[in-house]
Amino acid sequence: LGGGSSIGLAKALALETKLPIIAVPTTYAGSEMTNIWGISTEAGKTTGRDNAVLPQHVIYDAHLTATMPKGLAATSAMNAMAHLMEAVYSHEVNPVTYQNALYGIRQLREGLTQLA
Repeated sequence: LGGGSSIGLAKALALETKLPIIAVPTTYAGSEMTNIWGISTEAGKTTGRDNAVLPQHVIYDAHLTATMPKGLAATSAMNAMAHLMEAVYSHEVNPVTYQNALYGIRQLREGLTQLA
């Protein structure tokens, strides 16, 4: 339960323990939808992909995101926009991901306009 940092912690634990993740995101980052993990240490950040960190279940509760403070919502939406742009311009993009990312960009643009 939480934003990208909470889900990132769950992924780090799952990477070590292989326990399943049930994610309940409270921000728009989207890390609950990927098998990408990242661990930061004093030496730097290490990232990778492992299906063990892909959440088994994701529960979206609109109340959790609808009650976010406007500043956090705007910051979270811009973070999500950055991830969507990464998906559009990735050298590993596939047609489904590309179309989903374009749709997400349109939706976020509309939502940010309403938020302002």
